[in-house]
Amino acid sequence: MIESHLDMDAILELKAVMEDEYAVLVNTFMRDSATRIEGMASAIAESDASRLRELAHSMKGSCFNMGIMPLGNMCLTLEEKGKRGDISDTESVLVAIEQEYKLVEGFLKSTIN
Repeated sequence: MIESHLDMDAILELKAVMEDEYAVLVNTFMRDSATRIEGMASAIAESDASRLRELAHSMKGSCFNMGIMPLGNMCLTLEEKGKRGDISDTESVLVAIEQEYKLVEGFLKSTIN
């Protein structure tokens, strides 16, 4: 089930490569993601397409590096809309990002305990 939300092989590889620093990586990802999601909400509220693009791009890269492809692809959607200067229908994408992030966050927390 969780495999549809993230690449388990990528997570296991990160754990093996990062060893004791894996928890730091996960905690940093979670902290940064929460900040970026808040920033994207603010950018949407302020119709700041450029800021939305930057934040979505940054979170997309982090997700892809962690093997969290569906969430990364949702961020890509916002990034592309931001590039076009199109803020329409971004709220629904952000809600989906928030929901997906909560699922992924719960799983990631379980991998560091």
